[in-house]
Amino acid sequence: NVIYAKDADLRRLKELQVEVVSLANNHFFDLGVEGALHTIELLDKEGIMHCGAGRNLKEAGAPVVIDIQGKKVAFLAFCDTDYNHVCMCTYATEQTPGINPMYEAYVEKEIKKYALLYDYIVVLAHWGAEHTFNTDVSIYEMSKLMLRAGANAVLGSHPHRVQPVVNMRKGSIAYSMGNFL
Repeated sequence: NVIYAKDADLRRLKELQVEVVSLANNHFFDLGVEGALHTIELLDKEGIMHCGAGRNLKEAGAPVVIDIQGKKVAFLAFCDTDYNHVCMCTYATEQTPGINPMYEAYVEKEIKKYALLYDYIVVLAHWGAEHTFNTDVSIYEMSKLMLRAGANAVLGSHPHRVQPVVNMRKGSIAYSMGNFL
Protein backbone atom coordinates (compact mmCIF):
# COMPACT_ATOMS: atom_id res chain seq x y z
CA ASN A 1 0.00 0.00 0.00
CA VAL A 2 1.21 3.48 -0.86
CA ILE A 3 -0.16 5.96 1.64
CA TYR A 4 0.20 9.70 1.19
CA ALA A 5 -1.80 12.92 1.26
CA LYS A 6 -1.80 15.99 -0.94
CA ASP A 7 0.35 18.88 0.25
CA ALA A 8 -2.72 21.03 0.84
CA ASP A 9 -4.11 18.47 3.28
CA LEU A 10 -1.39 19.33 5.76
CA ARG A 11 -3.45 22.31 6.81
CA ARG A 12 -5.88 19.85 8.45
CA LEU A 13 -3.23 19.10 11.06
CA LYS A 14 -2.98 22.82 11.78
CA GLU A 15 -6.78 23.07 12.01
CA LEU A 16 -6.78 20.20 14.51
CA GLN A 17 -4.03 21.98 16.45
CA VAL A 18 -1.66 19.04 16.09
CA GLU A 19 1.71 20.29 17.31
CA VAL A 20 3.90 17.16 17.21
CA VAL A 21 3.91 14.24 14.77
CA SER A 22 5.96 11.08 14.53
CA LEU A 23 7.46 10.22 11.15
CA ALA A 24 8.84 6.87 12.36
CA ASN A 25 6.64 4.49 10.42
CA ASN A 26 6.71 1.99 7.58
CA HIS A 27 5.03 4.37 5.09
CA PHE A 28 7.36 7.34 5.43
CA PHE A 29 9.24 6.36 2.25
CA ASP A 30 6.20 5.32 0.17
CA LEU A 31 7.03 8.14 -2.28
CA GLY A 32 10.79 7.56 -2.07
CA VAL A 33 13.50 9.73 -0.57
CA GLU A 34 12.22 12.79 -2.43
CA GLY A 35 8.73 12.36 -0.96
CA ALA A 36 10.10 11.77 2.53
CA LEU A 37 12.26 14.88 2.48
CA HIS A 38 9.37 16.87 0.99
CA THR A 39 7.23 15.85 3.97
CA ILE A 40 9.87 17.16 6.37
CA GLU A 41 10.07 20.44 4.44
CA LEU A 42 6.27 20.86 4.49
CA LEU A 43 6.06 20.22 8.23
CA ASP A 44 8.87 22.69 8.88
CA LYS A 45 7.15 25.29 6.70
CA GLU A 46 3.88 24.85 8.62
CA GLY A 47 5.61 24.90 12.01
CA ILE A 48 4.53 21.37 12.91
CA MET A 49 7.20 19.71 15.02
CA HIS A 50 8.26 16.19 14.07
CA CYS A 51 10.52 13.41 15.24
CA GLY A 52 11.44 9.89 14.22
CA ALA A 53 12.81 10.48 10.72
CA GLY A 54 15.34 12.74 9.11
CA ARG A 55 18.10 13.37 6.63
CA ASN A 56 20.44 11.21 8.78
CA LEU A 57 20.39 9.27 12.06
CA LYS A 58 21.21 12.32 14.16
CA GLU A 59 18.19 14.18 12.78
CA ALA A 60 15.94 11.09 12.90
CA GLY A 61 16.83 10.52 16.55
CA ALA A 62 16.47 14.12 17.69
CA PRO A 63 13.61 14.72 20.10
CA VAL A 64 10.90 17.32 19.85
CA VAL A 65 10.93 19.26 23.11
CA ILE A 66 8.00 21.31 24.29
CA ASP A 67 7.38 23.27 27.47
CA ILE A 68 4.25 22.30 29.37
CA GLN A 69 3.63 24.39 32.47
CA GLY A 70 7.35 24.94 33.00
CA LYS A 71 8.31 21.29 32.46
CA LYS A 72 10.35 20.16 29.45
CA VAL A 73 8.72 17.20 27.70
CA ALA A 74 10.80 15.37 25.08
CA PHE A 75 9.12 13.26 22.40
CA LEU A 76 11.21 10.50 20.83
CA ALA A 77 9.93 8.30 18.00
CA PHE A 78 11.19 4.86 16.97
CA CYS A 79 10.03 2.31 14.39
CA ASP A 80 10.10 -1.43 15.00
CA THR A 81 12.84 -3.26 13.12
CA ASP A 82 11.03 -6.63 13.09
CA TYR A 83 10.14 -7.37 9.46
CA ASN A 84 7.23 -9.55 10.63
CA HIS A 85 5.69 -6.48 12.25
CA VAL A 86 6.32 -3.54 9.95
CA CYS A 87 7.79 -5.09 6.77
CA MET A 88 10.28 -3.03 4.76
CA CYS A 89 11.53 0.18 6.31
CA THR A 90 14.36 2.50 5.41
CA TYR A 91 16.33 3.19 8.56
CA ALA A 92 18.51 6.25 8.90
CA THR A 93 22.28 5.96 9.03
CA GLU A 94 24.96 8.52 9.84
CA GLN A 95 24.91 9.63 6.17
CA THR A 96 21.55 8.59 4.72
CA PRO A 97 17.95 9.61 5.34
CA GLY A 98 15.56 7.28 7.07
CA ILE A 99 13.49 6.55 10.12
CA ASN A 100 14.73 6.13 13.67
CA PRO A 101 15.28 2.40 14.29
CA MET A 102 14.07 0.49 17.34
CA TYR A 103 17.20 -1.53 18.13
CA GLU A 104 17.28 -2.38 21.85
CA ALA A 105 20.73 -1.00 22.70
CA TYR A 106 20.16 2.14 20.64
CA VAL A 107 16.71 2.81 22.14
CA GLU A 108 18.01 2.35 25.67
CA LYS A 109 21.01 4.65 25.07
CA GLU A 110 18.87 7.39 23.48
CA ILE A 111 16.19 7.37 26.18
CA LYS A 112 18.79 7.43 28.97
CA LYS A 113 20.60 10.32 27.29
CA TYR A 114 17.50 12.47 27.02
CA ALA A 115 16.09 11.47 30.42
CA LEU A 116 19.07 13.29 31.94
CA LEU A 117 18.20 16.46 30.03
CA TYR A 118 14.41 16.74 30.23
CA ASP A 119 11.67 16.43 32.86
CA TYR A 120 9.57 13.89 30.95
CA ILE A 121 10.19 11.49 28.07
CA VAL A 122 7.34 10.36 25.82
CA VAL A 123 8.18 7.60 23.36
CA LEU A 124 6.13 7.31 20.17
CA ALA A 125 6.60 3.67 19.16
CA HIS A 126 5.57 2.31 15.77
CA TRP A 127 5.50 -1.42 16.40
CA GLY A 128 3.59 -4.67 16.53
CA ALA A 129 1.50 -6.78 14.19
CA GLU A 130 -1.33 -5.14 12.28
CA HIS A 131 -4.99 -5.83 13.09
CA THR A 132 -4.31 -7.45 16.46
CA PHE A 133 -5.89 -6.58 19.78
CA ASN A 134 -3.01 -7.79 21.95
CA THR A 135 0.70 -7.20 21.79
CA ASP A 136 3.35 -9.90 21.59
CA VAL A 137 6.20 -10.68 23.97
CA SER A 138 8.85 -8.74 22.02
CA ILE A 139 6.80 -5.52 22.21
CA TYR A 140 6.07 -6.11 25.89
CA GLU A 141 9.80 -6.54 26.59
CA MET A 142 10.73 -3.46 24.55
CA SER A 143 8.17 -1.35 26.41
CA LYS A 144 9.63 -2.42 29.76
CA LEU A 145 13.13 -1.55 28.51
CA MET A 146 11.87 1.91 27.51
CA LEU A 147 10.42 2.55 30.97
CA ARG A 148 13.56 1.27 32.73
CA ALA A 149 15.66 3.58 30.55
CA GLY A 150 13.65 6.60 31.68
CA ALA A 151 10.54 6.95 29.52
CA ASN A 152 7.48 8.19 31.39
CA ALA A 153 4.98 7.24 28.71
CA VAL A 154 5.04 5.01 25.65
CA LEU A 155 2.39 5.58 22.98
CA GLY A 156 2.18 2.82 20.39
CA SER A 157 0.86 2.73 16.85
CA HIS A 158 0.78 0.43 13.82
CA PRO A 159 -1.69 -2.36 14.70
CA HIS A 160 -4.69 -0.19 13.62
CA ARG A 161 -6.54 -1.48 16.69
CA VAL A 162 -6.75 -0.22 20.24
CA GLN A 163 -4.62 -2.42 22.49
CA PRO A 164 -4.29 -2.46 26.28
CA VAL A 165 -3.06 0.49 28.30
CA VAL A 166 -0.88 -0.51 31.21
CA ASN A 167 0.12 1.71 34.11
CA MET A 168 3.33 0.61 35.78
CA ARG A 169 5.28 2.11 38.63
CA LYS A 170 7.73 3.81 36.24
CA GLY A 171 5.21 4.99 33.63
CA SER A 172 2.34 4.16 31.32
CA ILE A 173 2.18 2.23 28.07
CA ALA A 174 -0.55 2.40 25.43
CA TYR A 175 0.50 -0.53 23.25
CA SER A 176 -1.60 0.75 20.35
CA MET A 177 -3.84 3.79 20.20
CA GLY A 178 -5.70 2.54 17.15
CA ASN A 179 -6.31 4.85 14.19
CA PHE A 180 -6.82 8.57 14.37
CA LEU A 181 -6.15 9.96 10.90
